[in-house]
Formats: sequence, structure tokens, C-alpha cells
Amino acid sequence: GAVLRDAAQRVESDERLGRARAVAPTLVGYFYKLANLSKHWGDSEAEKKYGEQIPAHVLQEDAIAGLAAWMWIRLGQGEKALEVLQRVPRDYIEEFFQNQPKGYVTGWAMQIAGRQAAAQAEWTQALRVVEKRLVTNPNLTPLLRHQGMLLALTGRKEEAEKTWKLFRELAGLPAESGGVADAEFYVALGRTEEAIERLQRPTV
Repeated sequence: GAVLRDAAQRVESDERLGRARAVAPTLVGYFYKLANLSKHWGDSEAEKKYGEQIPAHVLQEDAIAGLAAWMWIRLGQGEKALEVLQRVPRDYIEEFFQNQPKGYVTGWAMQIAGRQAAAQAEWTQALRVVEKRLVTNPNLTPLLRHQGMLLALTGRKEEAEKTWKLFRELAGLPAESGGVADAEFYVALGRTEEAIERLQRPTV
């Protein structure tokens, strides 16, 4: 009963968003529709259909571009993600809940598209962007998190682990905690078993 009620509420919410966008399309509407599709539905066909309907001028906004690019990456369509990212002229995507170096996302799109050398180049450039920001904000946890991930992705594993430890301590994360971010980090290090173990730990 609870599962069905939850599903019904999501359908109703989605219908309300659709009606609102038809009357007056807004960035917030597009953002939450993408977020709903990615976090609640798990419907790849619906995601693909919606992604192809988003107007080009909307995709130039960081809030939409970041979510749309990750959607295409998740669907295994790296080239589609790259098309979206090419519309973003900045080296950092930061709007709404999107806060990440563009090169980090672009690197994953390249990787999914089978262009490993290009992915490494993007991640290396993204690391430079993050480290430049760290000069004036050395203890900012979102920057340290991305630095750790990018160091891992570019093969600098020892530095990556030191940075990740600092990120977790400054973020106030208990040593025994885990979660998706930790799992992603250990996948980037190539340590899949540890990534799985981190997912099984309690989250904060």
C-alpha cells in the first residue's frame, strides 16, 4: 500500500510539473523534472525522451546542463552528454545543487564514449581548475572532494587518499561511515571491493 501511494504521489507531482511548464516553462521546472526522473523513476526511456525535448537555450544553464549531462552518462550515451557540455562556456558548473568542474563531468562523458585518452586530459585540466580555487579556499570541502576524486582518476593514488582523508575529516564524517561518495572514490582508485564495503556502511 505504501509503495503504491508513493508511486501515485510521484505521478501526481510529475503531472503538476508538466502542466506548470506548459503554461510558463521555467528553469526550476526543468531542473526538478530531471531530478525526479534520475532519482525516483529509474525509467531510462522516459529520461531519454525528456532529455531530447529540452530546448537548446535551457541546456546552456548550469543547473540543467549538469543534470542532463549526468543523465546521458548514466544512460551510456557519452556523445549526447558531450553535446550538452559543449554549450557550457565556463570551466565550472555551479548553479542550484550543481557544483563541479566541467572537466570532471566531461571526462566521464569521454570515458563512456570510449575516448580514454581524452578523458584523462579532461580530468587533468579539471584538477588544475580545482587546485587554482584551493589556493584561496584551501579547506573548502567540495573542492577537496573533487581534488581527491580527480587525483584518483588521474592515477595519483597516494595523494588522492591523503586528500580524501582530509576532506572527510573537515566534513566531519565519522571514520566508520560510508556512502555513495566514498564508493565512487574507491571505484576511481580501482578498488571495487572496498567501494562495495563502503556502500554497506551507515551513512551520515
